[in-house]
Amino acid sequence: MMKKTFAFILTALLLMSGAYAADMQSPTGMYADQNATLIADAAQNVIFALDDNGEPVLYAGKINPADIYGQPAGGYLGGDALSAQFDTPWDVVAYKGGYVVSDSGNNCLRYIKDGKVTTLAGSRVAALTDGAGKKAEFNSPRGLAAESSEEFYVADTLNNCIRKVDVNGNVTTFAGSSAEGHADGSLTAARFDGPTGLCCYKGAIYVADTGNHCIRKIENGQVTTLTGGFSGVYSDSSELAGGFADGWAENALFRSPMDVAADMYGVYIADTGNGVVRMLADGWVSTVISADDVPALSQPSGIEIFDDVFYVCDKFTGEMLYGANTDAARYFNDVPADSWFMPYVDFAVGNSLFKGVGNSSFDPDGTMSRAMIAAVLGRAAQIPDRDLILYGETTFSDVPAEAYYAANLAWAADRGIISGTGDGSFAPAENATRQDAVTMLYRLARAMGRDTTSAADISAFADAESIAGYAQSAMRWAVAEGIISGNDKKQLMPQADITRAQAAKIFTEFAMMK
Repeated sequence: MMKKTFAFILTALLLMSGAYAADMQSPTGMYADQNATLIADAAQNVIFALDDNGEPVLYAGKINPADIYGQPAGGYLGGDALSAQFDTPWDVVAYKGGYVVSDSGNNCLRYIKDGKVTTLAGSRVAALTDGAGKKAEFNSPRGLAAESSEEFYVADTLNNCIRKVDVNGNVTTFAGSSAEGHADGSLTAARFDGPTGLCCYKGAIYVADTGNHCIRKIENGQVTTLTGGFSGVYSDSSELAGGFADGWAENALFRSPMDVAADMYGVYIADTGNGVVRMLADGWVSTVISADDVPALSQPSGIEIFDDVFYVCDKFTGEMLYGANTDAARYFNDVPADSWFMPYVDFAVGNSLFKGVGNSSFDPDGTMSRAMIAAVLGRAAQIPDRDLILYGETTFSDVPAEAYYAANLAWAADRGIISGTGDGSFAPAENATRQDAVTMLYRLARAMGRDTTSAADISAFADAESIAGYAQSAMRWAVAEGIISGNDKKQLMPQADITRAQAAKIFTEFAMMK
């Protein structure tokens, strides 16, 4: 029986084939509704719209000749949309029948409606001043978010705070102050460090607090840190350093996250410095898209969800990727939604422990070879530390250097997690038994510094005496931790070959241990 069933509502993000072929250079933020899909291109200082074929066309702004740095020069000009000029536009949001653009290089908010561009708020002076229209002042405003078209919020990045614009165009400081830092608490007591991305969902505001390498939530007048934080400072600098770790929210690490989006499944994070998209659901952070899955992903900077479609802007490659949420039951044709193993397969695939076997199949009843277990052990070690490099010196006579599991095996062998057969070989093709897999996992736990002192009384299991001597401690630990359990005949089946579904369960339970 699963101990932590709440965590398994996490769904895997599987990217649909394709990326919009675009003339975009550095898309940073976007907005989508039933009327339009708009993308801010910060490098070319324009706003694109997607046409009915999903192709980008200019919506507002003019691409100027290159400046001395080889980039289109920014400007500041209102009037006809296609003649207007922006300077590093960052994001877009709907407002009162039109669209607002955070014109970050001009330190103001621009308004596009009926084919015209005007300045909604901001004097272009870099400062922190509340007020209406041009009496208000910003310092590099970037992320925009709203739950209605009557008011919206602004990540005023270099002012280290969140601003609010009401239906009358009045700008007020909503949370934080000009003083950078990291502090939770009331709206006025909270401190941010270069917040960049925002989203609104069911009355809450989620903030990508870029300089603090974390994700914050504003709700009921309070600011809290949901996940992330700094792991020290960069060498020869006082700048806070992020990291790269999945797992429980309190342990997860990010590098300069720039945007967030939320839906019923969780919070999605553009983890820009790590070049990946992450997901926070029920207190668990996972990496859902990386360059291993989609080569066009390098520096995701903007995320948007509309009509069950998930969009990611990459400011380095100039691509905008799109995808859809699905869980294992809907993706694999051999993983029934009501099967005992569906949530485990869902977690294992969503956290990059396992992949399918092709043709939309997972093969839950298929066996796990020793090579497969070695590969998954390394991936399990990387969940709490995605920066971990799997490298080792140990070699085996029957393991080619180029084998998909070779690096993981060498790493595990060097640490005593896996051993060979005694004659210099590893027997990678042999099936792993349940006691073999649990023993390797037990050794992995010790290598990772986990507490392995728990020990259950397993004498009540009908086949307890068939557990090999080398596996006794591991099996008692695994039963105590709920990693492995018996069948309806009170059997642990230690010498049976472990199936892919069973392996998904034990690795999932291991990963979620606290």
